[in-house]
Amino acid sequence: MTETQKTYHGDARVTPEVLAAVRSRIGVKHPIKPWNNLVTEDNIWHFCEGYGDDNPLYTDAEYARKTRWGGIFAPPTFLLSCSSAGGGGGHGLPGVFGLWAGDNWEHFRPVRPGDVIHGYTELESVNEKRSSYAGRMFEQIDKVTYINQRDEVVAHRWHVNMRLERGPSREKGKYNAITIYKYTDEEIRTIEEQYAKEPAQRRGATPRYWDDVKDGEDMITLVKGPLTVNSMVTWLMGWGSPLCKTDRIAHLYMHSHPRSRIVNPETNVPDFPEAAHWDPWYAKQSGLPGGYDIGGQRISWVAHVVTDWAGDDAFVKRLEVQIRRPNIVGDTTWFHGRMVKKFEKDGEKLVECEIWGDNQRGEKTTTGRAIVRLPSRPQ
Repeated sequence: MTETQKTYHGDARVTPEVLAAVRSRIGVKHPIKPWNNLVTEDNIWHFCEGYGDDNPLYTDAEYARKTRWGGIFAPPTFLLSCSSAGGGGGHGLPGVFGLWAGDNWEHFRPVRPGDVIHGYTELESVNEKRSSYAGRMFEQIDKVTYINQRDEVVAHRWHVNMRLERGPSREKGKYNAITIYKYTDEEIRTIEEQYAKEPAQRRGATPRYWDDVKDGEDMITLVKGPLTVNSMVTWLMGWGSPLCKTDRIAHLYMHSHPRSRIVNPETNVPDFPEAAHWDPWYAKQSGLPGGYDIGGQRISWVAHVVTDWAGDDAFVKRLEVQIRRPNIVGDTTWFHGRMVKKFEKDGEKLVECEIWGDNQRGEKTTTGRAIVRLPSRPQ
């Protein structure tokens, strides 16, 4: 290993030359490399396990056969696992910290076992934003198009990634005051009681008719957490991460992509930026006090609220989620929702919902909106 290869690459700065090179790729399509290419009942339920969803519509083939769908289909964010193994043509800013800030989904048709998913990603924009967290910060938006074996577009996803310079993030220390939360026995009991009643509040096979919902009515509450390293490992088992690699594969990748490596000077061991989600040293290099959740995991939590509320006969057409604050290991998120309005468009009965998540400190960490197609009450 050369001295250059041992260099710590985590504090890269955004120069005019680097920015110009990245922006030159706007609109250029690059194939995605799926973690899951062939959709199966197994990889659907593995994905659901990763965000804590035991809905039998997605996990029980016998149950799903009795629904209007005639079998299992994938939940709204499953396609994250079909574009998580890499590809993308190097859209990012090399060596610059990236925070998953949100997703905007548009779904056109269900994804079913037997489907073969491919597609492409293209950089849509890179714009500098003001930040109280970092030095220079750039909003990078990538559009991902998912296509099945019949060449039908099944979904679009606009992925929002905030690219931050690590050095100023550490120096500003915006989140330094966050400490690992110590729960009382009563708080743990409250969380456990919420988990115990959640299966009964899932709408399931009872249709939620468009005719019956009212603007402003509350949806349901779901709890997620306390977040542990094991929670994130479970998510990674279903999602598949582009930067969870090991042994020879990892080290050869680092040599081919030197900006993907960060060397911990305390151990002289190189690792990938993904380690910041569970390794305190790597997290602190990005100005965070400890490990934190993975963006797609939290976005899937929001989808879980929507699908449990809407029932088996519904279809989520749009889902937009913004990640507002970090979710540190030990944090618990309480999700709530509200029906905003119902309307008709192109012959479909649609509702718009808003969803938000608050942590145990009372801070709003997540906001989202969904457009859902509901069935009409039979005449």
